[in-house]
Order: sequence, then C-alpha cells, then structure tokens
Amino acid sequence: MKRVRSAAIYARISSDQSGQALGVQRQLEDCRKLAEERGWVVAEEYVDNDFSACKGKETPAYARMLAHIEAGKRDAVIAYHQDRLTRRPMEWEQFVELCDRAGVEQLATVTSDINFGNDNGMLVARITAAVAVNESARKSARIKRKIQQNVELGKPNGGSQRPFGYEFDKVTVRESEAVIIRV
Repeated sequence: MKRVRSAAIYARISSDQSGQALGVQRQLEDCRKLAEERGWVVAEEYVDNDFSACKGKETPAYARMLAHIEAGKRDAVIAYHQDRLTRRPMEWEQFVELCDRAGVEQLATVTSDINFGNDNGMLVARITAAVAVNESARKSARIKRKIQQNVELGKPNGGSQRPFGYEFDKVTVRESEAVIIRV
C-alpha cells in the first residue's frame, strides 16, 4: 500500500434539529484521531450537516469530495462509518468505481476498514450497503406509523419547531400570537 499524503475526512448526519452540528463534530473528532493514529495527512474535511444520504438529493460536500477524488487530489477517505458516505447501494458502487479509477486504495472508517482491492472486503462492504438501505426503510416505516398513530389519537405531529400561535406542547394556544392569526 502506498503512503497516504492527501486524505479526505467525510462527516454527515441526516438530521440536526438543534442546529449545533454536534453529531458531525463527534464524527470529525473520531476521524481525526484515526488519521493521526495511521499517520495520514488530512487535506480537507467535508461536512454535510443535516443532509440525508438516502433521499437521492445531492449532498454538496460529498459531491465536492468526489470531484477532488476524481481530480486525483485525494488518495484515501476516512468516514465514521460506511453509511455516512451513502445509504444507497447504487451510489456505493459509483463511489467504489470512482476510487478505483482515481487510484484511491484505502477507505478507513472508525468502525472498520474496507479494502477496495480485496474481493472479500468488497463483499462485506456491499452487504453493509444493503443493510444500511434496509435500516433507512425500516426507520421510515416506524416514523410513518408513529405519525399515523398520532393522527388517530388527535395528537400533534411535527419536528422540534413550535407552530406559531401555540406553545411548545403544540396544543396550548399562545394568545399573544393567536390574536394575530385571528385578525
């Protein structure tokens, strides 16, 4: 294996309701530690905070990292886990093909390593990609079922945002705002 001179660290989290980027910060800290342990030079950190990897929408930092790999600017990739890169098997295969064309031999994750030149390593990576997409589908089904139950029980739905005109419980009217809506 050749010496890593220009590694990319990629961190992504699907949902950051607080807006504080704590999830990606933890990933970056662990990835930096792994790079240091390996003696790899980190050229750039690519961060997509509050971006899902399974909805087919472009993740800007990931796209920039891919462009840098394709241009030969990166010779290794570090991520917290394989599913931080993508949860879609087709995108995983595209990533592997790009790395192969660009001569990127090493993908290190905090949880395991993937050897692009080893058929068993790729088998495990492909299985991991399939498991990741299945977990996304399972999570989606659980969330949809919870929303359905809340509707049936007459409970409010939604994220962490307080609806205008209501208190944080999303049921109690906040008169100072409700008066504006009533006008």
